[in-house]
Amino acid sequence: MGATGPIPLGEPNPDPELAPLPVPASDPRLKSVSDETLAEFPGEWPYPPAPLGIPPFTTVSITGEDGALVAYSDVSGTFREYLQPDGSFIEEDSLERYIPILDGDGSFAGIADSDAKAISSFEKSLDLNPGNTDAQEMIARIQEGGETQD
Repeated sequence: MGATGPIPLGEPNPDPELAPLPVPASDPRLKSVSDETLAEFPGEWPYPPAPLGIPPFTTVSITGEDGALVAYSDVSGTFREYLQPDGSFIEEDSLERYIPILDGDGSFAGIADSDAKAISSFEKSLDLNPGNTDAQEMIARIQEGGETQD
């Protein structure tokens, strides 16, 4: 019994059956491309990528498989990433967008999500204006997983 009384359970089904869970339709953005299109991305990359200027906290191992990238980190596990026409990647399951980050000579340096890009932008703002409390607050909110819009 809970604090408000017994929990109503309802009547048991006299003929219960197991049924498979419904599978949602695949997102149309999750399409394979040729493995040649993905040739520049495989490797071991710091995360966040060095050009963002944020200290990395893990490494992302990226391989190509069946027309998608397979990204692994000890923080997030393994996920497939699908190349989009705009050059970004969409992650399976979460449908989160990742952006390829290039170094100073235009070579691929890793991928980053919008949080890493935002933190990098706010930290660059702090470099220009060290007393910018708005930027400090936004970095803290992003790192805590809070909303960044009021």
